[in-house]
Amino acid sequence: MADLAKAISEFIDKAQLPPQSKVPTERELATSLGASRWQVRQALDVLAEEGKIWRHVGRGTFVGPRPPVQVDALRLLSEHSNPVELVEARQAIEPDLAAMAALRAKPAQISDLQAICRKCASARNIEVYETWDEKLHISIAIAAGNSLLLALFETVNALRKEVVWTTMRKSILKPERRAVFSSQHARIVEAIAARDPVGASDAMRIHVTTMAEVYENIVRAKSFGTGVFRT
Repeated sequence: MADLAKAISEFIDKAQLPPQSKVPTERELATSLGASRWQVRQALDVLAEEGKIWRHVGRGTFVGPRPPVQVDALRLLSEHSNPVELVEARQAIEPDLAAMAALRAKPAQISDLQAICRKCASARNIEVYETWDEKLHISIAIAAGNSLLLALFETVNALRKEVVWTTMRKSILKPERRAVFSSQHARIVEAIAARDPVGASDAMRIHVTTMAEVYENIVRAKSFGTGVFRT
Protein backbone atom coordinates (compact mmCIF):
# COMPACT_ATOMS: atom_id res chain seq x y z
CA MET A 1 0.00 0.00 0.00
CA ALA A 2 2.90 2.33 0.73
CA ASP A 3 4.16 1.85 -2.85
CA LEU A 4 0.76 2.79 -4.29
CA ALA A 5 0.51 5.81 -2.01
CA LYS A 6 3.95 6.88 -3.23
CA ALA A 7 2.85 6.36 -6.84
CA ILE A 8 -0.23 8.54 -6.34
CA SER A 9 1.89 11.21 -4.66
CA GLU A 10 4.29 11.16 -7.62
CA PHE A 11 1.31 11.27 -10.01
CA ILE A 12 0.08 14.46 -8.27
CA ASP A 13 3.58 15.99 -8.35
CA LYS A 14 4.06 15.14 -12.03
CA ALA A 15 0.70 16.68 -12.89
CA GLN A 16 1.82 19.81 -11.00
CA LEU A 17 -1.53 20.08 -9.25
CA PRO A 18 -1.54 23.20 -7.07
CA PRO A 19 -2.62 23.12 -3.39
CA GLN A 20 -6.38 22.72 -2.88
CA SER A 21 -6.91 21.60 -6.47
CA LYS A 22 -8.99 18.51 -7.11
CA VAL A 23 -7.31 15.11 -7.43
CA PRO A 24 -8.56 12.70 -10.13
CA THR A 25 -11.29 10.32 -8.99
CA GLU A 26 -10.54 6.92 -7.49
CA ARG A 27 -11.68 5.31 -10.74
CA GLU A 28 -9.37 7.49 -12.83
CA LEU A 29 -6.42 6.83 -10.54
CA ALA A 30 -7.14 3.10 -10.54
CA THR A 31 -7.16 3.06 -14.34
CA SER A 32 -3.99 5.16 -14.61
CA LEU A 33 -2.04 3.16 -12.03
CA GLY A 34 -3.36 -0.32 -12.78
CA ALA A 35 -4.82 -0.83 -9.31
CA SER A 36 -8.25 -1.60 -7.90
CA ARG A 37 -10.44 1.18 -6.51
CA TRP A 38 -10.19 -0.43 -3.08
CA GLN A 39 -6.39 -0.27 -3.25
CA VAL A 40 -6.53 3.35 -4.39
CA ARG A 41 -8.91 4.20 -1.54
CA GLN A 42 -6.55 2.67 1.01
CA ALA A 43 -3.57 4.49 -0.49
CA LEU A 44 -5.47 7.79 -0.38
CA ASP A 45 -6.18 7.16 3.30
CA VAL A 46 -2.43 6.87 3.85
CA LEU A 47 -1.81 10.16 2.06
CA ALA A 48 -4.63 11.84 4.00
CA GLU A 49 -3.07 10.74 7.31
CA GLU A 50 0.21 12.25 6.13
CA GLY A 51 -1.55 15.54 5.32
CA LYS A 52 -0.75 15.32 1.60
CA ILE A 53 -4.41 15.28 0.56
CA TRP A 54 -7.81 15.83 2.15
CA ARG A 55 -11.23 14.48 1.25
CA HIS A 56 -14.70 15.98 1.33
CA VAL A 57 -17.78 13.78 1.02
CA GLY A 58 -19.69 14.69 -2.13
CA ARG A 59 -16.96 16.99 -3.46
CA GLY A 60 -13.90 14.81 -3.93
CA THR A 61 -10.22 14.66 -2.97
CA PHE A 62 -7.95 17.72 -2.87
CA VAL A 63 -4.22 18.41 -2.81
CA GLY A 64 -2.58 19.43 0.47
CA PRO A 65 -3.82 19.46 4.07
CA ARG A 66 -7.44 20.15 4.89
CA PRO A 67 -7.97 23.92 5.10
CA PRO A 68 -8.75 25.04 8.65
CA VAL A 69 -12.02 26.57 9.70
CA GLN A 70 -11.74 30.32 9.13
CA VAL A 71 -9.33 31.52 11.78
CA ASP A 72 -11.24 34.64 12.81
CA ALA A 73 -14.53 32.79 13.15
CA LEU A 74 -12.85 29.97 15.09
CA ARG A 75 -11.14 32.41 17.44
CA LEU A 76 -14.41 34.22 18.11
CA LEU A 77 -16.21 30.97 18.84
CA SER A 78 -13.42 29.69 21.07
CA GLU A 79 -13.49 32.86 23.14
CA HIS A 80 -17.16 32.28 23.91
CA SER A 81 -17.09 28.49 24.32
CA ASN A 82 -16.13 26.15 27.12
CA PRO A 83 -15.56 22.38 27.38
CA VAL A 84 -19.07 21.63 28.64
CA GLU A 85 -20.68 23.49 25.72
CA LEU A 86 -18.47 21.63 23.28
CA VAL A 87 -19.48 18.26 24.71
CA GLU A 88 -23.13 19.31 24.56
CA ALA A 89 -22.61 20.09 20.87
CA ARG A 90 -21.06 16.65 20.39
CA GLN A 91 -24.02 15.07 22.18
CA ALA A 92 -26.35 16.83 19.74
CA ILE A 93 -24.44 15.80 16.60
CA GLU A 94 -22.45 12.61 17.02
CA PRO A 95 -25.18 10.11 18.04
CA ASP A 96 -27.07 10.93 14.84
CA LEU A 97 -23.87 10.64 12.81
CA ALA A 98 -23.27 7.18 14.29
CA ALA A 99 -26.85 6.15 13.47
CA MET A 100 -26.47 7.36 9.88
CA ALA A 101 -23.14 5.54 9.59
CA ALA A 102 -24.85 2.31 10.67
CA LEU A 103 -27.28 2.72 7.77
CA ARG A 104 -24.96 4.14 5.11
CA ALA A 105 -21.38 3.04 5.74
CA LYS A 106 -19.83 1.07 2.90
CA PRO A 107 -18.23 -2.30 3.73
CA ALA A 108 -14.76 -0.80 3.21
CA GLN A 109 -15.58 2.04 5.61
CA ILE A 110 -16.73 -0.45 8.24
CA SER A 111 -13.49 -2.39 7.82
CA ASP A 112 -11.58 0.87 8.25
CA LEU A 113 -13.53 1.73 11.41
CA GLN A 114 -12.74 -1.68 12.90
CA ALA A 115 -9.04 -1.31 12.10
CA ILE A 116 -8.91 2.22 13.51
CA CYS A 117 -10.72 1.08 16.65
CA ARG A 118 -8.12 -1.64 17.23
CA LYS A 119 -5.23 0.79 16.68
CA CYS A 120 -6.77 3.27 19.09
CA ALA A 121 -7.24 0.59 21.77
CA SER A 122 -3.64 -0.61 21.41
CA ALA A 123 -2.09 2.87 21.63
CA ARG A 124 0.69 3.04 24.21
CA ASN A 125 0.74 6.79 24.75
CA ILE A 126 -1.46 9.86 24.56
CA GLU A 127 -0.11 11.09 21.23
CA VAL A 128 -0.85 7.84 19.39
CA TYR A 129 -4.19 7.40 21.12
CA GLU A 130 -5.51 10.85 20.27
CA THR A 131 -4.44 10.47 16.63
CA TRP A 132 -6.53 7.31 16.22
CA ASP A 133 -9.33 8.59 18.45
CA GLU A 134 -9.79 11.64 16.24
CA LYS A 135 -9.47 9.47 13.12
CA LEU A 136 -12.26 7.21 14.41
CA HIS A 137 -14.70 10.02 15.09
CA ILE A 138 -13.92 11.71 11.78
CA SER A 139 -14.34 8.42 9.91
CA ILE A 140 -17.74 7.85 11.53
CA ALA A 141 -18.79 11.36 10.50
CA ILE A 142 -17.64 10.71 6.93
CA ALA A 143 -19.38 7.32 6.82
CA ALA A 144 -22.64 9.05 7.80
CA GLY A 145 -22.74 10.49 4.28
CA ASN A 146 -24.08 13.94 5.13
CA SER A 147 -21.77 16.75 4.03
CA LEU A 148 -23.51 19.46 6.08
CA LEU A 149 -23.35 17.47 9.32
CA LEU A 150 -19.75 16.60 8.51
CA ALA A 151 -18.94 20.32 8.24
CA LEU A 152 -20.63 20.95 11.60
CA PHE A 153 -18.71 18.07 13.14
CA GLU A 154 -15.42 19.43 11.78
CA THR A 155 -16.13 22.86 13.25
CA VAL A 156 -16.91 21.40 16.67
CA ASN A 157 -13.83 19.18 16.44
CA ALA A 158 -11.61 22.14 15.59
CA LEU A 159 -13.02 24.04 18.57
CA ARG A 160 -12.54 21.01 20.80
CA LYS A 161 -8.83 21.03 20.04
CA GLU A 162 -8.63 24.80 20.50
CA VAL A 163 -10.62 25.05 23.75
CA VAL A 164 -10.16 21.68 25.43
CA TRP A 165 -7.15 19.81 24.18
CA THR A 166 -4.55 22.49 24.82
CA THR A 167 -5.20 22.48 28.58
CA MET A 168 -6.94 19.22 29.46
CA ARG A 169 -5.68 16.46 27.19
CA LYS A 170 -3.33 14.86 29.75
CA SER A 171 -6.03 14.84 32.41
CA ILE A 172 -8.68 13.53 30.03
CA LEU A 173 -6.55 10.81 28.46
CA LYS A 174 -5.12 9.08 31.52
CA PRO A 175 -4.55 5.35 30.85
CA GLU A 176 -7.58 4.20 32.84
CA ARG A 177 -9.83 6.56 30.90
CA ARG A 178 -8.36 5.52 27.59
CA ALA A 179 -9.33 1.95 28.42
CA VAL A 180 -12.92 3.01 29.13
CA PHE A 181 -13.14 5.13 25.99
CA SER A 182 -11.68 2.32 23.86
CA SER A 183 -14.32 -0.08 25.18
CA GLN A 184 -16.99 2.45 24.27
CA HIS A 185 -15.47 2.89 20.81
CA ALA A 186 -15.70 -0.86 20.28
CA ARG A 187 -19.42 -0.87 21.10
CA ILE A 188 -20.05 2.01 18.68
CA VAL A 189 -18.21 0.29 15.85
CA GLU A 190 -19.85 -3.06 16.59
CA ALA A 191 -23.29 -1.45 16.29
CA ILE A 192 -22.34 0.28 13.03
CA ALA A 193 -21.01 -3.01 11.63
CA ALA A 194 -24.27 -4.73 12.70
CA ARG A 195 -26.27 -2.05 10.84
CA ASP A 196 -27.94 -1.14 14.12
CA PRO A 197 -28.64 2.63 14.06
CA VAL A 198 -30.32 2.70 17.48
CA GLY A 199 -27.47 0.77 19.06
CA ALA A 200 -24.87 2.97 17.37
CA SER A 201 -26.64 6.14 18.48
CA ASP A 202 -27.01 4.89 22.06
CA ALA A 203 -23.38 3.78 22.24
CA MET A 204 -22.14 7.12 20.93
CA ARG A 205 -24.40 9.00 23.34
CA ILE A 206 -22.96 7.03 26.25
CA HIS A 207 -19.45 7.80 25.01
CA VAL A 208 -19.88 11.56 24.71
CA THR A 209 -21.82 11.64 28.00
CA THR A 210 -18.85 9.99 29.69
CA MET A 211 -16.64 12.68 28.16
CA ALA A 212 -19.03 15.33 29.50
CA GLU A 213 -18.74 13.91 33.01
CA VAL A 214 -14.95 13.95 32.80
CA TYR A 215 -14.92 17.57 31.60
CA GLU A 216 -17.32 18.64 34.32
CA ASN A 217 -15.19 17.01 37.01
CA ILE A 218 -12.05 18.70 35.69
CA VAL A 219 -13.75 22.10 35.54
CA ARG A 220 -15.20 21.60 39.04
CA ALA A 221 -11.81 20.64 40.44
CA LYS A 222 -10.13 23.63 38.81
CA SER A 223 -12.79 25.96 40.17
CA PHE A 224 -11.98 24.74 43.70
CA GLY A 225 -8.27 24.94 43.01
CA THR A 226 -7.68 21.35 44.07
CA GLY A 227 -6.10 20.07 40.88
CA VAL A 228 -7.90 16.77 41.60
CA PHE A 229 -11.07 15.51 40.00
CA ARG A 230 -13.30 12.50 40.39
CA THR A 231 -14.13 9.85 37.79
